[in-house]
Amino acid sequence: MTPPGQSWERPPAANHGLETTPAAAGPFAAGGRSHRGFTLVEVLVALVVFAVLGFSVTSRIGSVVDQTYSLERRTVAHWVGQNHLNRLRLSRRTTDEPLPTGEERERVQMAGREWVVETVVLETTYPLLRRVEVSVLAVTEGDEVGPVDTITAFVGRY
Repeated sequence: MTPPGQSWERPPAANHGLETTPAAAGPFAAGGRSHRGFTLVEVLVALVVFAVLGFSVTSRIGSVVDQTYSLERRTVAHWVGQNHLNRLRLSRRTTDEPLPTGEERERVQMAGREWVVETVVLETTYPLLRRVEVSVLAVTEGDEVGPVDTITAFVGRY
């Protein structure tokens, strides 16, 4: 029993300057749950969003790499074909004879790769002008792949 006029509560002077607001009493002082941090569902949703974004970014990077490789291969194949045509044109500078008709295959190296150049020389209605079709095939693991590039040109006597 408490004597009359007294209570079991601590008098205000005994608080020693500490606050007694609900926020100062701790996160669970009001009987509710803490409002700091994320719930498990929120964390899982965020994880799913980041996983989908990561997957889409990596798949897009993979397709960009594939496109870059394909473009580089076609560019080098075109250079191989152009080099072959230029050699044919230069070989005509030393003779007055037209380019002989027929087909030929040649293996060449360029840009650290092996290529096969197929050349078909056809006659035209003009006797000193030849139609030249150059096809360039890539050699990968011993197999010929392609044609990667095909060039058609006309080579004359002069």
